Amino acid sequence: MYKKALSILRSPATNLRLLYIFTYAAWAAWVPFFSVFLKDSGFSGSQIGVISSLIWLVMLIVQPLWGIRADHTGRSACYKISVIFASLFLFLFYFLGYSLVMVVACTLLCSLFYVAIQPLLDTLVLDHIDREKSSLTYGNLRFWGALGASIGSQSSSLISTWYSSNTIFITAALFLLCCIPFAFRLKENKASHNSMKMDFKDLKSIIGDKIVLIFLLIIILISIAQTSIWYYLTVYMKDIGASDYMAGTAITIDGLVELPFYILAAYFFRKIGLRKTILFTFIITAIRLFIYALNDVPAVVLVTECTHGISWALMWVAIVEYTNYLVKAEWRATGQALIWAAYYGAGQIIGNIWTGVLYEHISMQSIYAINGVVVLLLSALASVIFFITDKSKKEIKTTELGYKI
Repeated sequence: MYKKALSILRSPATNLRLLYIFTYAAWAAWVPFFSVFLKDSGFSGSQIGVISSLIWLVMLIVQPLWGIRADHTGRSACYKISVIFASLFLFLFYFLGYSLVMVVACTLLCSLFYVAIQPLLDTLVLDHIDREKSSLTYGNLRFWGALGASIGSQSSSLISTWYSSNTIFITAALFLLCCIPFAFRLKENKASHNSMKMDFKDLKSIIGDKIVLIFLLIIILISIAQTSIWYYLTVYMKDIGASDYMAGTAITIDGLVELPFYILAAYFFRKIGLRKTILFTFIITAIRLFIYALNDVPAVVLVTECTHGISWALMWVAIVEYTNYLVKAEWRATGQALIWAAYYGAGQIIGNIWTGVLYEHISMQSIYAINGVVVLLLSALASVIFFITDKSKKEIKTTELGYKI
């Protein structure tokens, strides 16, 4: 029994679970609270929007390059480099991030490495599933990231309440440092050792694929609308009278309600398919936004966060799996990098600026109402793209895991 327990603890799957916990604990410790830090530092709404968008500007430009580099030279090696340098620059942020110039400089330097961490971890997980051919799914392992996010957000909200909002960087850096010993236990996928032989004509075919490009456009549009949730929910809650602790509790609830949907995702995909699942999550997102728009009671927000499992967790797993279906295995890191660049890069840049500028003129509730309408229109657009224009709609396509397309 002891040997069996020890074997489980040393298994690659357990190693990936721990990496998800610490990686997402680090993310939840600072990114959702970044706008609050900027507001407490005295920046205006438009400045908050522009500075926040720098993270995603770096992702838009650098993330595809990280993906290509990882596919070409080694995915685990790139992951280790990004974790080490990101933790270093998070520490520097705490000590140097006071003036406008230093905040901008620290944001850019930290983002240069931080943006690579999560998509590379997703790629390593998909590699593991493909290599081991076990019963594990991406959702099963990504489940532990949601648990880590709950730990990170709750820890950061408590520490920042006791001290100051700039402690979010120290908290995040410490969580990220915990990834390092497990990162050095990662196995490099055998395919990556042959990456020097990869044909870059295939890369051009991926970038020029109409289906991939249309799907990336859909991801950008949903990201623009959801940005007001991800990075302004804490601002909205403070505007309607919530405490910092209650705002942190809302993010903690988000992390907790994600958990069952990472497990249930495979059931949805096998029953209704990846594309119908994506449409379903869009509709729930629109409902969530409309509730924010009509509500001014902090406690109601905590209840509304129960929809987060569908509107985010289920949606993201479907997007990852659908992209993994569209892109060849040898370009897996590049494919995952593209969806991260679309959602967290282009979408977050436009979304942060859009929300920040609007916030100087109208309330967050009005912004949520506008974004709710946007998501409803996007759902209709996606429905047309996914089904009406599908020439092979009579054929039920499936992935290697048996998921309907």
